[in-house]
Amino acid sequence: MVAGIKFVDFVYISDVSPSSIETLQLLKPASVVFGKDPVNTAKVQQRIANVAVASPDTKVRFLPRYIEEEVSTSSITNKIRGT
Repeated sequence: MVAGIKFVDFVYISDVSPSSIETLQLLKPASVVFGKDPVNTAKVQQRIANVAVASPDTKVRFLPRYIEEEVSTSSITNKIRGT
């Protein structure tokens, strides 16, 4: 479904973190987007550092979390599966 989105260039499935140095070196994304989430500041800072090391030309963007309603990956998956 993600691959079908007009603005998505590439989709991959992996059990490695998308913000790991190895993944960033492989993909060299034009940009990465992080949610503005102060709870995980250290985690986000580590991810930003990984981007700077592995893919220095990658732009880092921050977007506010969608909070109009609770969003859960599990509930989205269940809707898709019809369960």
